[in-house]
Amino acid sequence: MARHSLSHLPRCPFHPTREATDRCDRCYTLVSPEALEERDLRRLCPRCIEALDVAEQVREDARLTPRNVWRRFRGIDYRVAAIGMAVIALLVGAGAFMVWVTARAEFDPLLIRRARVGFTQNFDVDNEGLDFVEVIKNGVATATSQSPDPLYTIERLHDALPDTPVPPWRSADAVFPIDISLAGLAPELLSKVVIWNHSNEDPSTYIREFELYITSPAEPDRLARRELIGTFTALPADAKQVFLLDEAVLTTTTIVRILDNHGGDYVSAAEIGLFNPTVNTSFGNSNISQGPLP
Repeated sequence: MARHSLSHLPRCPFHPTREATDRCDRCYTLVSPEALEERDLRRLCPRCIEALDVAEQVREDARLTPRNVWRRFRGIDYRVAAIGMAVIALLVGAGAFMVWVTARAEFDPLLIRRARVGFTQNFDVDNEGLDFVEVIKNGVATATSQSPDPLYTIERLHDALPDTPVPPWRSADAVFPIDISLAGLAPELLSKVVIWNHSNEDPSTYIREFELYITSPAEPDRLARRELIGTFTALPADAKQVFLLDEAVLTTTTIVRILDNHGGDYVSAAEIGLFNPTVNTSFGNSNISQGPLP
């Protein structure tokens, strides 16, 4: 009759012919005493010894040593590296090109004005109300004397940007009178004229005396007509100057006839605005986009 062992102890996973009577100090697996090895004051099984050796090798390989650097350099896939460098160079080049184009881009006051109206949700110009002949309202400006310098074009007079960084308008000379014509798309009530002088300009170039003419729209029984509604004198100051009319008048085209300046070789102004009696220039909900601007 065959004899069977009466022992109920499990077998060692590393030595199947031996009984597992001890435990690994790391994973607590039951193993035979012969399977355990002393490591760092602990008795560990072969599986834990291997795991510690692998971790130590990983740490060693991660160290920045000449040997490891050379090994990584030799292991580079140069085709992939070349593609990566080309992509990086392309991105850097594209960014540099965009910066260069932006730096050389021409000044666009209409874009600035549209952005300002979009962000503030109103057409107000320096707290004076709505300039009804400004560029964003499709106003048209002309002058009988215009500087040939593209920085000082007639659009500076009605772009609604009487700001110091924005260049002013300049005439070509100081041969008077000089007429500035400001026209809107439809008749508007005119109640005041505002002149902004530019702080970077010589005060001798500022407008001194000027006349204001309006063109009344045609009516069924008479043609459109031009009439003088006032003569005004401006000071040689870079602060804005407001000229109020005795009463609001309806006009389609308004002419500012400059009779003289303060002695300069040309005439300059940062902005000339025509305003109606309405001062509420906000529109829509300031927290909701209102769609395309006019």
